[in-house]
Amino acid sequence: MAHLDGYWTVIANIEKEVNSMRGRTLLGMTKAMNFLHRETETTIPMVPRRTNFLAQSWFVIPSKTGINPEVKAGYTAKYAPIVHEMREHRQGTINWTRQGSSDKWLQIQFDRNKREMELIIAKYARITP
Repeated sequence: MAHLDGYWTVIANIEKEVNSMRGRTLLGMTKAMNFLHRETETTIPMVPRRTNFLAQSWFVIPSKTGINPEVKAGYTAKYAPIVHEMREHRQGTINWTRQGSSDKWLQIQFDRNKREMELIIAKYARITP
C-alpha cells in the first residue's frame, strides 16, 4: 500500500496547486478590472464627468462562488446605464462635460482591451516553479 501513499500525496499537491491557481486567477481578474478602470479614466473614450460621482462610483468585488473565482465590477451610480447608452439628449446633441468622454465608454474600453486583460489574468494564474 506504500505506492498509494505517493498517489494521494500527488493528488493532494495537485489539488493544492489548483486551489492556489484559483486564488491567483481571482487576483488577476481583479487586476484586470483595475486596468479597465484606469483605461476609462485615461484613454478616449473616457467616463463622463460632471460632478465626479459617476467616476467615483466604480467598484470591483472579487469573490469565490463554489470553486470558481468571480469578479463583479461596474458603477454604483444608478444613472450609469442611462449615461452609458445615451446617444443623444432630448434637446439634441449631448454636450459631454469632459473632453474625450462619450457614451459606450465602458463597452469600447472593454472590447479594445480584452486581450490585455486576458494576459493580466493569465500572468497571475500561471504556475510558477
